[in-house]
Amino acid sequence: MEDLRARHKELFSTIDNDGNGTVSLDEVCEAFYKLGSASPMEEALDALAAFGERVTAVTFEEFHRRMCSGSEPFRLGVLMIFMYYDTDHNGVITLEELKVLGQAMGAQNEEEDISKGIEATNHRIKGGIDFETFFRKTMQSYS
Repeated sequence: MEDLRARHKELFSTIDNDGNGTVSLDEVCEAFYKLGSASPMEEALDALAAFGERVTAVTFEEFHRRMCSGSEPFRLGVLMIFMYYDTDHNGVITLEELKVLGQAMGAQNEEEDISKGIEATNHRIKGGIDFETFFRKTMQSYS
């Protein structure tokens, strides 16, 4: 359980820019802006809505509880996973980054399978998956 908590803390820190243990609306908005969102404020509000109406900040403890709840993925959690594995911060998870993500999730995928997955998933971005596609595919895998 401590290992899981530490992993969640790493994910959380991708957006908790000031390190105060709370992810604010501004920090989530900035994350969506960095990913090229046309409406980062709307996206940020939507991401925080999983924690309740009019929520403008989420503490690490709230985030950790939600991640451990076993409920379906939520936009803020998927955003943090995406940003954590997008190590070059270009707004796209590349084949190399996807392999690291797959290994972290326990997958034994070969490079060719991962490459085919990227091709099948996203025809607009060569050699990578953008956040919206990553989010859609994550949600589809739980439905």
